[in-house]
Amino acid sequence: MGSRHHELGRKQLPKVNTGTSLPQDPDWSPDGKKIAFAAEVGGLLDIFVLVLETGDVRNLTNLKARDASPSWSPDGRWIAFESNRDPRFWDIGGGMSPDIYVMDAQGRNIRNLTRTAGVSETDPAWSPDGTQIAYSVQNPARSMNADIYVIDVDGGNRRRVANFKDKYPFYLAWEPSWSSDSQYILFTLLHIGGENEDGMDLCMINRDGKGFRVIYHKRGIRAGCPKLFGNVLGISPFNLKGTLWGVIKRGE
Repeated sequence: MGSRHHELGRKQLPKVNTGTSLPQDPDWSPDGKKIAFAAEVGGLLDIFVLVLETGDVRNLTNLKARDASPSWSPDGRWIAFESNRDPRFWDIGGGMSPDIYVMDAQGRNIRNLTRTAGVSETDPAWSPDGTQIAYSVQNPARSMNADIYVIDVDGGNRRRVANFKDKYPFYLAWEPSWSSDSQYILFTLLHIGGENEDGMDLCMINRDGKGFRVIYHKRGIRAGCPKLFGNVLGISPFNLKGTLWGVIKRGE
């Protein structure tokens, strides 16, 4: 983990009561001074930012919508998130169909990057070089499978980088997380049938969609949440030792 996180660990941080329930999806700001997260308010999720030094919590979104999965830009000026705030992009039955949005760090200048009706787009992850956002896409009208896509931060050059329809009859790829050099995308893959046995694995693919490989697979083990602890992978059951992403990337 970065030195700024070790420094925070030595400080007596304030006890924080956000006044919300079910906080989730935490993401460190690049300078290590803030944490963006989603929390439930009145039955819906909003995006909040916690200032670690003071314990102050600010609500950045407060529409009647589900706003979740915040991800900081590497310069700390912007936050990507998923939201179903615009009914023009819901599915034909009026159900939740989130898009990927971007707003500034004060909760202003909100724009919809993906604008795709009936398609569920979730789990945005900003690349460390600041040029692209990786996210998960599920199109229920075509398939219940979920693939990994990337899009430029201006909303252009949208493309799928991971597709496993030739490997598994059913799969869900989600929770993308970038390597520090922005060349690889780590993600969780739940698969049923097809190659190997059923399972939930940690997988990696090159930024250009080539070089897919399974990083962690073990029978009876569900591995996921690659960005939950910063650069440490989450593996269940918890008695397994955490593995540093940088070590895996180097193959050591």
